[in-house]
Amino acid sequence: MTYTNNEFLYWGPFVLKFEVDDYITKELLRRSDEIKTNDNRQKLAGHIDRENFYTQKDIDWFVEHTSKYFNNYIQTKETVWTTNSQKIEHMKLNSLWVNYMKKNEFNPPHTHSGDISFVLYLNVPEQIKKEALEFVSDGEGKPGAIQFIYGTQDRYGDYICSHTRFPKTNELYIFPANLHHTVMPFRSDVERVSVSGNFLCKRKDQ
Repeated sequence: MTYTNNEFLYWGPFVLKFEVDDYITKELLRRSDEIKTNDNRQKLAGHIDRENFYTQKDIDWFVEHTSKYFNNYIQTKETVWTTNSQKIEHMKLNSLWVNYMKKNEFNPPHTHSGDISFVLYLNVPEQIKKEALEFVSDGEGKPGAIQFIYGTQDRYGDYICSHTRFPKTNELYIFPANLHHTVMPFRSDVERVSVSGNFLCKRKDQ
């Protein structure tokens, strides 16, 4: 028997995925080649050899060309997900960096500073996709996957406490900065490039 008179009580962190315009990823890749000396590793959780800060000029360009995605995230969150939360009046991107992830490197479970964070994938090599498809395991974490973690798993598996996604080039994930997430290692001898950053938010009446 099918019941239609029901109501889904959603809760938890709000994560939204977009596919960004291709010119944005290409321009960020170009700009990333110019910041190879701005080492950011001491301020990050990743076991990754190359993590570099972008310049303020790069940050300004990024905000100008990606604001439509972040504005959509805020609008959707405040009208669909958390309609009674304090409204966000202003966002400021206070950090932006690029990650060059190679084989056997990874990000352990961690959170970010600020209020809203994101990861944008500039280049996901085909070799990693093939490795993930051929990977055999009982777990969720395929090579190169990103996993968002929230809450405590119950013993029967009735709760949804994580979402695992294998990213693609041009995909942008936006999420609360205090949401735990982790990135699985891969074994392919290639380099995957992604960009992350943190926004500070000024809320109404703050």
